[in-house]
Amino acid sequence: MKRSFGKSFFIILALLMLTFSAWGVTTAYADDATPPPATEEPVAPPVDESGGDGSIDGNTVIVDETIVENVAESNDGAAAEEVVVEETSVESQECIPQPIDGEPLPEGAEAGIPCVTEERIIGENGIDNPVTSSGESLASATEAETLFSGDPMWCPAGVTPGSPGCTSKFASFNGPSGLINALETGSYAGAGTIYIAWDYSVSEAIRLDYNKIGLTDLVFQGGWDFIFNKVVGETTFSKEINFYDWGGYGKPGSLTINDININALASDGLYIGDLNDATTANIILNNVSVSNQDSGAFIETTGSVTVNNSEFTNNVGDGLDIFADGSITLNNVTASNNTYDGVYITGDNNLYAGSVSVNGGTFTNNGNGTFNSAYGLNVYACQLSLNGAQSFGGNQSGDSFFGQNPDCANSGEDTGEKKKPKTTTTSSTSALCAVSELTAGEVKGLLNNLCGINVLMSKMDEKDLPAKLADKTLFHLGVKISAVGLPVGGYIELSFPIPEGVDAANLVVLFWNETEWVETPGGEVVNGFLVIKVSEPGIYVLSSK
Repeated sequence: MKRSFGKSFFIILALLMLTFSAWGVTTAYADDATPPPATEEPVAPPVDESGGDGSIDGNTVIVDETIVENVAESNDGAAAEEVVVEETSVESQECIPQPIDGEPLPEGAEAGIPCVTEERIIGENGIDNPVTSSGESLASATEAETLFSGDPMWCPAGVTPGSPGCTSKFASFNGPSGLINALETGSYAGAGTIYIAWDYSVSEAIRLDYNKIGLTDLVFQGGWDFIFNKVVGETTFSKEINFYDWGGYGKPGSLTINDININALASDGLYIGDLNDATTANIILNNVSVSNQDSGAFIETTGSVTVNNSEFTNNVGDGLDIFADGSITLNNVTASNNTYDGVYITGDNNLYAGSVSVNGGTFTNNGNGTFNSAYGLNVYACQLSLNGAQSFGGNQSGDSFFGQNPDCANSGEDTGEKKKPKTTTTSSTSALCAVSELTAGEVKGLLNNLCGINVLMSKMDEKDLPAKLADKTLFHLGVKISAVGLPVGGYIELSFPIPEGVDAANLVVLFWNETEWVETPGGEVVNGFLVIKVSEPGIYVLSSK
């Protein structure tokens, strides 16, 4: 009984094994868990001396993680079929972690360069299908990245690149297939923004004519990242940029230029002004640099001008020229190492500007000796206000020159009478200890112990005096000194040139004390000048009896 049962069991077991072998082999894992990724190269199993062929049990052999089942020969001696089952595998390319929308990075991770996560799904059919981590075809993702690779495009106000209403991408600004040609077709109009990528180096001259396009309020935005739709730097231009007649032809419009760098020798820099009509737009520059140009930046408009955090350096002409009738504001502007003036300001059509406000800024080393008038700031306006601390020094003709509109000189107010030619009323302003001398007409003023004090010295004509001089007193020269309190020990050494044919012994300097003219004590003749020290703001007149 026992021997017969054992033989029957063996036969049944053999039949079961043959049946399962015919169905195929599937690898199973405990608890249906996904196997962990391999961390080491597969290690070949040790040779079983009893099997003699490297098999574990004489039937199963592991080769390259593919399970091959050798089925024992059947009773009739025919070789059993070899069955190979290939598992689906996944290969992954890991991206460098990125902070997304304020979400924290995994602990210990560092932010890096974004990349496209690529997974290759390889199935039994042999198809290799790259996809992104979101399941999008990698080919589609590559096309999207190319779309935003840096070429300029225009979008309506409030619309981000790639949204409905925007132009398509363009390979250039100029030519039949360029952005400017598309804008001139009339298909796009109104307020909007031209976006240019931060890594897009522009080597073509750009000319936008207001009369040829339907745009009005325009933002010219450099430094753009088209992947994340935000500013990440600035765009470099190696040729000039021109905006003609903006806001003209009876179509009001404004112009804002952000985050650009014009830097190339023998270029005309940035031009905003008239061509065939009057420019009327309010102009704003933010983070604009113009360097190494034949001309720096030139702005001409009947509107207002604001320049923020911008630089104008190493230009063959002036660093920044502004011809404007509206208010002019410079915030943290640097204008240095230019051949002529660092900044030149006047009204439109070379008449007086209105109010000019300079807040902070650096104006140094302008003028190279070949031009007879090169200042850090050269201003013709109704009013000039210096706020905060300016850095001056090394300018050829002086740090600041102020030609004030006579109609505003005594009132302290902008009368609106800007449309008058520049006359003889001049002045200089300084706020640094290092600045030693101001000029107002022929009178010189040497500053002493006036660190951080804004001092304005203007020429005064006899007709502008607050009261007539005493009888038999002759007027020769006059200056007005404006300052917010001179500190103790601080003074200005005034040098009046002695008029030709006048005896120096008869000269006297009179001071207006808000009630009457009083004689200023002291004074000596030095090299043809009557030199006198004064320590109060006010009006001083060189006269003789």
